[in-house]
Amino acid sequence: MKNKFLAILGVILLLGFTSCTKWIDPEINKDPDAITEAPMYLLLPSVEVNLGYVFGDFDVAGVTSMWMQQIKGTDRQAVAINTYNITQTDVNNLWNDIYTGPLMDIKDIKTHAEESQADNYYAVAEILEALTLGTMTGLFGDIPYSDALNGYPPEYDKEEQIYTTIQNLLDDAISKIDVTGTVNGDPIFDGQMDLWLKAAYTLKARYALRISKVHAPNWTDVISWVDNGLAADESMAVPFGSGATENNPLYQFLTQRSGYSTDNETFQNFLADSTSGRWGANTPDPRNGVLYYGDDQDQGPFTQPDAPVYLITGVEGQFIKAEAYFRANDLANARTTLVNAVSAAMAMLGLSPDMTPYTTYVNGLTGNALLQEIITQKWVANYLNPENWADYRRTGYPVLTPTSGNELPHRFPYPIDEVSYNPNTPDYGSIFKPLWFEGTK
Repeated sequence: MKNKFLAILGVILLLGFTSCTKWIDPEINKDPDAITEAPMYLLLPSVEVNLGYVFGDFDVAGVTSMWMQQIKGTDRQAVAINTYNITQTDVNNLWNDIYTGPLMDIKDIKTHAEESQADNYYAVAEILEALTLGTMTGLFGDIPYSDALNGYPPEYDKEEQIYTTIQNLLDDAISKIDVTGTVNGDPIFDGQMDLWLKAAYTLKARYALRISKVHAPNWTDVISWVDNGLAADESMAVPFGSGATENNPLYQFLTQRSGYSTDNETFQNFLADSTSGRWGANTPDPRNGVLYYGDDQDQGPFTQPDAPVYLITGVEGQFIKAEAYFRANDLANARTTLVNAVSAAMAMLGLSPDMTPYTTYVNGLTGNALLQEIITQKWVANYLNPENWADYRRTGYPVLTPTSGNELPHRFPYPIDEVSYNPNTPDYGSIFKPLWFEGTK
């Protein structure tokens, strides 16, 4: 009924405007002082905060962290998703939010930046675009991009092409950034272009590593990108506040849906294990009792009301570097970098344990045992980050027992709106069908 009313109203208005064109000046009701297009300094914070909300909320961080057994669904929809019963309706809001929000605003920023020759705004938009595409293709595989914002229904870009696009965006951003300049309205880095430059390099390393199983990079390049990227104590993070309308998205989710999800025994048992020898005899991980999901009475460090959403960190970069050394068969540097990465991850939580026992433990690792330790420690450090799921799919680490069936999911289903209205939507087959970057298609 509502759609019918709107259609009739549209016809009436169209007829009205047509019949009056001879005597109404179309400029008469225009306010010359009204803003008709949002300026870049308003679009930019909208993009950044929206990405923090969407990628840091339950639909992405929560679902992937359930499947990576850091948290567990205990009620309602979360129980089903915890056992891999995710539906096309479950991902509808995520998809629509990204395509009608950040990606559209990024396109507008780039248009305005090109018109005004504002290279730093253009570069920041490209970096955010690369991150958005990297996250979305890691969840769904093939996604609309080249044709996405040019009308409906869009064609889909192949997953492989998306990764080429990501590297091209980051390379162009790096070439455009003027570190002596700035951008306004930037909650992530407060306009510090040297940090945006570093973030671009770290993202280059992340996405080169992600597809390394099907397209091996030059590992020296990857190490160089990390070295030019975010330092171990730097992060590309969206800040949130203590005000009711400023809270971290997972904090809001936990407090508004009490009992919906909680800690997962797999993750907590790993931290509590005092028999591994990593931290000495009869000693659990120093993060035991510190790193947890929490609930509406007791929040963990990543679900505090004002906790930031980490999009990528310098700590992740150090784990990427450790794996790059391992892949290049430089095991000595792989071990040293791994120890430094774990130490930096501890520091992010305000911890400074004696690293001597862990160093001894790591020095005794070779072969796949060393790779497993790199990825497993990255899983702990990248808590609630969807990149953990990508690491698992390409390496099989950390070792997890599926909560249902014989394997973990490999992809999100395409949303119901796409399947219903876009005839170009691929047949994804099953959420257990591997993505291209996994190298098993």
